[in-house]
Amino acid sequence: DDDEGGESTALMSFRCGLLWLFAVTVCVSAMSDILVDTIDGFAQSYGISEVFTSIVIIPYFSNIAEQVSAVIFAYKNEMDLCIGITVGSSIQVALFVMPGCVL
Repeated sequence: DDDEGGESTALMSFRCGLLWLFAVTVCVSAMSDILVDTIDGFAQSYGISEVFTSIVIIPYFSNIAEQVSAVIFAYKNEMDLCIGITVGSSIQVALFVMPGCVL
């Protein structure tokens, strides 16, 4: 909420923000290491290549939240939002996944 001077108050200090940023970065790094370490076992147990797993399966499941959101908004008859999410997800896949398939 704004003060009389038009300036808003910070919800946390700069130092606290940097601390949270560092903590979240460490957590994401640890989760990424776990994911990368499990790709070998997953690919071998299901008989698929590591490249297919890395290029197709992981990006597909990383967009699950967007896909579920699109279905929920379609159910609520919010088609503008549903189409926006779907087109955005498709553009993301086209820009980042397809070039990897060509290489």
